[in-house]
Amino acid sequence: MMLTFAVGVLSVPALIHQVGAGAWAGLAVVQSIAALTTVLVSFGWGATGPNLIARLGVEERRQALIRSAYARLVLYVFALPIAAGIGVSISGLPASVAVLATAGYSLQSLGVVWFFVGEARPIRVLLLDAIPRAVGVVVGLAAVWVTQSLLAFAASITLAALLSLAFSYRVALRGAGPAPRPTPSLIWSELAGQRHGVVTTSMASLYYNSSLIVVSVIVPSAIEPFALAFKLYNYAGAALVPVLQFAQSWLPSGGPEHLAGRVRVAVRAALTWSIALAVVAALLIPTMGSLLSVGAVVIPWSMAIPFGVCIGAMLVNQVVGQAGLVAIGSASILALTTSVGALVGVALQGAAALVVGGPGVAMALAIVDVSVACWQFLVVRRWSKRTDLA
Repeated sequence: MMLTFAVGVLSVPALIHQVGAGAWAGLAVVQSIAALTTVLVSFGWGATGPNLIARLGVEERRQALIRSAYARLVLYVFALPIAAGIGVSISGLPASVAVLATAGYSLQSLGVVWFFVGEARPIRVLLLDAIPRAVGVVVGLAAVWVTQSLLAFAASITLAALLSLAFSYRVALRGAGPAPRPTPSLIWSELAGQRHGVVTTSMASLYYNSSLIVVSVIVPSAIEPFALAFKLYNYAGAALVPVLQFAQSWLPSGGPEHLAGRVRVAVRAALTWSIALAVVAALLIPTMGSLLSVGAVVIPWSMAIPFGVCIGAMLVNQVVGQAGLVAIGSASILALTTSVGALVGVALQGAAALVVGGPGVAMALAIVDVSVACWQFLVVRRWSKRTDLA
């Protein structure tokens, strides 16, 4: 994951230098659209899948992956044309670039990272997902340097994603028994079983990725600094993924008798480190933005501080919410807190953009993030107290 993070960070100045800040910002908008698509197609398996896989036997795991792949492929086929059309209409990129980039970035929704996390095999995530995607970005940057066209970059990341999928499924399903038939009833059953997971992830993705779309539509003059700050926020999220994956596999792995103790340890660690993380992130964002854009884009403190707060709250949401609430059997509460936060957040973003501009959207993100993190913490603390009394 750190490899993907490093390559992603280095790609920002390279792309801005080769194609300009405007085209890079358009690509960032496409990435946000693809992120929304990825979450909708993933249908919650990224949130609930690791916990499910950790509880199943070897062959049951493989069959669960096959059924999930059937359902997600159907969703991908239906969602991609809509996402690509939106990308073409609002990104400002050539249609061919917007369509191919949307398709390539969205292929992650068909992946098996959550399956490998549930198996507690992080090396497979590195070798079969992180490295292929990083290579795709590096090759794409070289292709842009030669052709001066984002189309070559989009083609490279799409090819890398396809190769990653092919090898991941080959490894994950090695030795699997006969696959079930992809009947409509099987696909519907799989989707119905993911209702809490998809609500959680889709609402969270709608909330976060809509912010970049809101700014691009309502405050286009602020799109470049906001897109860069949002990109740094996403990189921070990528750097924190190993923490989430560890918590998702560690919390339930000790069995019911050790769950309460592990949850308390995880909550204390998340709350402590989130404050330090927020302060450090807020201080670094302007400098990192200037370095990554080679001075072409300046991120004001009015955006940096709220995004720093968001990064700190993200750690609490991942450990306490996505890992903790699922582990204690409160996935429905996770869905509720995320949904309420997303609905309130999207409305607040629009109002803030109209009244304050780009910094207002960042402030709206921070307010909602902290509120949701506090809500999730209170739910887990109440469960912990009931467990102590039982």
